[in-house]
Order: sequence, then C-alpha cells, then structure tokens
Amino acid sequence: MTFRSVLIGLIAAMLVAGLDYLSRVAWPLGLSFDSHLPISVFALVVILMLTVNPLLSCLGGRLRVKGSEMAVILALALTGCGLANWTHTLTKAITMPIQYNQTNPGWRKAGVLEHVPPAMLPAGGKWQADVMEGFLTGLGREGQPIHLDRIPWPAWIAPLAVWMPIILLTGLACIGLSLVLHRQWSHHERLRYPIAAFGASLLADDGRRGLAGVYRDRLFWLGLSIPMFIRMVNYAFARSPSHMFYIPMQLNFTAILSRFPSFANVDGYFFLTQPNIIPIAIAFAFFLASDVGFSLGIGYLIFEVAVMILLPFGITAGGRSYVLGGWDSFMRFGGFVGIAGILLYIGRRYYGSVLRRSLGLRGGDTVESSAVWGLRLAVVSSAGVSAILMGLGLEWPLAILAVGLLMLIFLVVSRVSAESGLFTFRAAWMPIGPLVGFLGPAVIGPDAFMLLALFSIVISVDTISTLMPYVVNSLKMSDDMGLRVGRVGTSLAAGLVLASAVAVPVFMWTNYNYGLGARDYWASVRVARLPFDTGEQVFTQLKLSGQMETFRDYGPLQRWAHPQPSRRFMVCAAMGFGLVILLAALRMRFQWWPLHPILLLTLGTWSIGQFGFSFLLGWAARQVILLLGGGSAVQRARRIMTGVIAGDLVGMAIPTAVNCCLFLLTGKPPSI
Repeated sequence: MTFRSVLIGLIAAMLVAGLDYLSRVAWPLGLSFDSHLPISVFALVVILMLTVNPLLSCLGGRLRVKGSEMAVILALALTGCGLANWTHTLTKAITMPIQYNQTNPGWRKAGVLEHVPPAMLPAGGKWQADVMEGFLTGLGREGQPIHLDRIPWPAWIAPLAVWMPIILLTGLACIGLSLVLHRQWSHHERLRYPIAAFGASLLADDGRRGLAGVYRDRLFWLGLSIPMFIRMVNYAFARSPSHMFYIPMQLNFTAILSRFPSFANVDGYFFLTQPNIIPIAIAFAFFLASDVGFSLGIGYLIFEVAVMILLPFGITAGGRSYVLGGWDSFMRFGGFVGIAGILLYIGRRYYGSVLRRSLGLRGGDTVESSAVWGLRLAVVSSAGVSAILMGLGLEWPLAILAVGLLMLIFLVVSRVSAESGLFTFRAAWMPIGPLVGFLGPAVIGPDAFMLLALFSIVISVDTISTLMPYVVNSLKMSDDMGLRVGRVGTSLAAGLVLASAVAVPVFMWTNYNYGLGARDYWASVRVARLPFDTGEQVFTQLKLSGQMETFRDYGPLQRWAHPQPSRRFMVCAAMGFGLVILLAALRMRFQWWPLHPILLLTLGTWSIGQFGFSFLLGWAARQVILLLGGGSAVQRARRIMTGVIAGDLVGMAIPTAVNCCLFLLTGKPPSI
C-alpha cells in the first residue's frame, strides 16, 4: 500500500462524498453512487484501467498504477459512497419536519415535534425565517453563489454536533466489525464475494502494457460489447427517437391479469407481470451458488403468491407503516436474528478467540491483530453511539438495544452482499420496529418513541448503499490483491473522517445556495414525514385509549417488566426465525435442497422485485450451460459475464459523462 494510492484514495472519498450530494440536489447529471456496485465508481475504474494506465506504462513503468494501488483507491472511494448515503438523508429528515409542522394541524395537536430532543433539530425545532426560507428556496442567484458565512451556522451547530458523531461512530463500528468478520467469511467459510471478485478481476495485472489479464480476454470483450450496444442504442433513441430504434429491456406478461384478476390487488404485482431484463443481475447469477441464485430469482413470486393467499383474510404486506412494519418486515427481522445466530454458531471458535484476545486473555486460536483491534473499535464506537442517545434522553436499555439492532441490520445486509452479490438490498425494517413490537408504544413513551423513530430513519431507512457492505467487499478485494487488511481498514477509517469534513460544508452550502428543489422527493418528503406521521397516529391512539400517562413514571427496568408485545410481531418474528433455521438446516443436510435462507431475508423487498427475474434468467442459463458443457463451460461463461457486468456499467456511465460535458459547456441541465 503506497502513499500515492492512499492520497489519491482519500481525495476520491472526499470527491464522492461531495459530488453525490450535489448530483442528488443541485446538478442533474445522473451521477450514481447509490448501490453497492456504484455505476460512477466502477465504470470509471474500467475506463481508467483501459486508457490511463496503458499510457502511464508507456511513459515509464514506475508511473503505472498497480492493481493493488487501484484496490486501495477504489476501497476509499466506496467509503465516500457509504458516508454519502447517510448525509444525503440527514438534512432533509431533520429540517423539513419543521416546515411540515407549520401546515399540519394533526402534528401540532399530537405534539410530535415537541417530543423530539431540541438538539436533534436545527434551531431547536423552532421555525426561523433565516433557517427555513434559505433552505427551501435557496439564497444563491445565477452566477452569484453564496459564501459559507451566509449559512445560519448558529442554528445548525447543535444538530451537527449530535448527528455527525453518530454517523462517524456508526461508520467506525462498521469498519471494526468488518475487520472481525473478514477472516472467518473469506478464508474459513470461503464465501464467494461476487462484487469483490468482479472488482479484483478488473484490477489484477501482470505488468504487460499496464492491462489486467481480463482486458486481453476475447470472451470478456464479447460480453462487454452486448450490453454496451444495447445501452448505446437506447440512449441514442432517447436523444433522437425519430432516427433510431429501441431495444426493449422489459417483458410484458400483463395478459395473465385477465386470467387471474385478483393478482392486480397485490402491491408490486407489476414486477412479475412486467419483469425487467437487467444484464448485471443475469451475469452475477453465474458467480453464485445454485441455491442462492434460484432463491433470489424465485423469491418475489413466492412472496406475491403468499400475499394473494392472505388478502382474503385481511392481511396485507406493509402493515401499519414503513416505520413500525407489518408481517413481512417482522418475518424479515426474525430471519435476520436467525442468520446472526447461525453466523455466530458457525464461527464460534474464531470469534471466541478474537474476543479473548481483545480482552487481553491468552488461549484460543491464533487470530490477526486487525480482528482484535477491529472488535475493540466496534465495541467502543457502538458504546459511543449509545452514550449519545442516552445523553439525548433515551434510557440505557433502549439505547443499547437500538444500536445493537442497527448493527444487526448492517451485519446481515453485508452477509447478503458477500454471499450473493445483491448490489441493491433494502432491509425494510428499522430498529424502532422490533422495540415497539415487543414493548409497545405506551411502554416506550412518546419522547423515546420519537427519538428512536428519527434515529432509525436517518441511519437505517435505506441500506441500498450503506457503508458496511462496501467495507466488507473492499477488505476482500484488498486481501485478494495481496494487501494487509489491517492497514486498509485504518485507511478506510481515515477516509471516513476526512470525507465527512468535506461533506458537511458541501451539503450545507448546497442546501442554502440552491434550495430544496423538487429532485429529492424521497428524502425531502417521504423520509422526512415518516417518523412524524407515524408518531401522530400512535400518539392519537394512545390518547384515545387512555394509555399515554400509564407508564410515564416507570424507570428503565420497570418498563421491561411490563411489556405489551404485539401478538402479530411475536408470531411473525418467530416464524421468520424458525423458517431461516429450517432452511439452513435443510441446506446443510441435503445437497439437493434448492432454497437458501436468503429467500426469507429478501422476502418482498424492492430489490428482489426489480432484479429477481434477471437473477432467475441467469440461474437458468447457468444450469443449462452446466448440463450441456460441464464445469469448464461455466468457467468460460463467467469470463463472458465479467464483460457483461463491465459493459453494462460503462454503458450506463457514458450517458452520464455526456450529460456532464453538456452541463459544463452550456451551463444548462441535460434534457434526458
């Protein structure tokens, strides 16, 4: 690991953290960092390895960027993506509720904003013209951007002093936990890490003209050309529909609705009646175990059939709210707990040795110092987040459990990424859901409820590009490139801190220079309203039932002595836990068993709806090739599929590059 690679990587992390926010809010350039296979990052790696590195090799061997150096740069850039996932949600989630409270009498009657600690909101949650008007409409004018001193910093000091330490400590905990898991997952369990394997294949070089071996493979170029051609044709059609044709990437099975009209009553039915053909997902299926690929492909069909069967009984997916969850998210929670238990059981010997060494005790197996220090970092950072929550008024059992549930989400999402390569996976449950499901909202109390709801929304509402899977894949990729994971982990921690130092002034300046606009509807409307709409409904129900005051004077342990668990939560969580354990046992007992526990973890999620059909196509193609040509044919097909992934990424990135050039030349946002 060279000084050059770390320096370039740190710059890349800071650029990604800043550009992500600008592209989401102000500059409609189509930059995409919002998946665990971010298009803008990986496509740039392919382009650099094909163009810049050969040129540097011609100028001198020492100038050439080695594959191991590029692995460090890529890992740090991905860290910037993970940070941007949190910061892009933060400002809207804590500012827009103040505006909505002005026009929502239901919120004011329930007092939802009053139950949030003032330090978590700008200006203490009070509407102030200098804070809100600039945030909503922007203070900058064309050709006259504002200076940083125009930002109302006094109103933002307290919330930034609360939220940024929470974000940084959570990120450090993810890095530490990833260091603990790395050896067990990559060497003992030998997980496939499809994303890391793809990244390493792009970077590994033998010194010949600065090109990795994959770029001299004809099968790679064959695979790359197919999605590239499709993407370019469709982009040309979008720019000039009268002169080009269009290659459809979606099938139409809507005729099935005439035979089964009740199917249209199920949310998300269009994922099955109009499935997408996504080359990346088809290609990744070739790098997965057969049961994993089949489970990803068949999962949404099983979910839709289950929902259709339950609809006549009045049971729908989603339940009361996205915040508190329903039967499907409760089952996923139980599945997450089951998977965590399985992982702990499988690696009990290794994890026990790491724990002993982290406590300064002797005995157990030999473990890496990076895992020992990683566990210490994870524990201290998690304790720091818990301490901040307690300082805001949350009782210590709830604070510790909330952080524990948060890390459970990140752990299992990372496991799914390492085992399946599912690059967009939303867990679709948050820490507040199980806590309310077990204790009941009255026992938790309104103040703790709103604090937990806001904390859950900001940190875990969207795991599609959360930090820990980036770190897990980066460590594996670095290990494959011959780097020491401990040093890489240290660099990632430094990159996280430096990227946050850039992200804060960038997102504050962007908000107050350009205003809110209408581009970030998800974060500024949906996410910002979720905890407070849910709080209004819950508090109104508690007042009508007379339970609001019942548990007000209870202490931390008294609350746990008087739980009011939801029967639906307990039953569904137990079912999810039991089914995951059953699927895991059947998978280990019978070699022919076709279903993987990942089926339960991704049950009904948007990711599986969007990509499931393509995973099923890839799985079926792999099975046919294996049947007709054997293992050697599958290996050759994987070389083609590596090209397919790279080609699809570059094909999606080229329109973005064109849009960026047009924007720089004309100063106007692109039309498409």
